Amino acid sequence: MNHDVWYIVLGIVFGVAASIPTSLLIVAAAKGSRQSEASYWQQQQTRPNPPAVTDAEWQELPSFVVTTTAVHVIGTEYTGQDD
Repeated sequence: MNHDVWYIVLGIVFGVAASIPTSLLIVAAAKGSRQSEASYWQQQQTRPNPPAVTDAEWQELPSFVVTTTAVHVIGTEYTGQDD
């Protein structure tokens, strides 16, 4: 056989040999990802629901008060008093 043919055959052999570990690594990573996803959903299903809040309890919850603050616009004179 010609030397060029040997180079082609060796290239193919080593290329295939190099791709096998890469393929195994990809399969292992995909398998681990599926297992972690399955365990996540299993944990979500076994998680208890939050306690129900009755209307009376809802009325007792603290309400948030909206307050306003003075804003100073840069480039205008600040008097320190609200308009």
